[in-house]
Amino acid sequence: MGFDSKVVSGVIMRVDHKLYLAFLIFITILAAFFRIYNIGLNSLWLDEATSILISRGSISSIIQADVVHPPLYYLMLHLFIFLGDSEWIVRVPSAIFGIAAIPLIFKLGDKLYGRKQGLIAAFLLAISYVHIYYSKDARMYTMLFFFTLLSIYLFWVALEKNDRRSWMLLTVINILGLYTHYMMIPIHLVEFLFVLFTHFHLNLEQRGCTIKRDTLKPYILSLILTALAIAPIAIMALSGLSGKMSGRNIIGIRPNYAFFHDVVIWFDPTSELGRSTEPIFSLFYIILFR
Repeated sequence: MGFDSKVVSGVIMRVDHKLYLAFLIFITILAAFFRIYNIGLNSLWLDEATSILISRGSISSIIQADVVHPPLYYLMLHLFIFLGDSEWIVRVPSAIFGIAAIPLIFKLGDKLYGRKQGLIAAFLLAISYVHIYYSKDARMYTMLFFFTLLSIYLFWVALEKNDRRSWMLLTVINILGLYTHYMMIPIHLVEFLFVLFTHFHLNLEQRGCTIKRDTLKPYILSLILTALAIAPIAIMALSGLSGKMSGRNIIGIRPNYAFFHDVVIWFDPTSELGRSTEPIFSLFYIILFR
């Protein structure tokens, strides 16, 4: 009696799937331990105290409180504050988004490259010192990172399926991301350039790509809906910043040469990289600010 190759292949695939799932669960538990362990050990620092102060207000005051950062994180923290404002309580939302990013980055890696690469990405993120640090910080950065990963994943799904549901889901996540932090804008720019490039320049079918060609119109519609949804906070932010930019003063910081120079090479001004970027930076400053 011979073996049915399809049956054997199906069994191997099921075992393989369960093995990857077991590894992913282990990595996620490991990530959760790193992000929860001693989460309330360190005292609150200035920005965390600012988060609490803003989140204690009414919903209307939260929306108007910070012109630099959108209000979604503060609104979410507003709900957690009802449980208390101790160090570990106000940091729990960041830890939750930090942990949730682990299976999400696996899904993204699996979608783009394969399960093995997705598992490697999940493990590297799980042990990332920077990500662990911000997962214990009562600020919006792990929330931003989560929405960034989800946006890229859904963006790829929408390009492949090109159906209304996928584009609407992507639009909702992009809106939530922009209501979390304006640094979602560069992500949208990259996605937009990618759509233009694939629409006008690539012969996708010959390259074996699963992305559909007619994605430009639904993506533009998604961008328009996103722009309309964030228009209220964008107008509020611009009007708030305009009052702080008189005399070339941005958010209380004068953009002089020393400030931008320190921003560019703050990590080690005596390093080779610091010295090599100084002439480039000087030219950049002269063009923009002189």
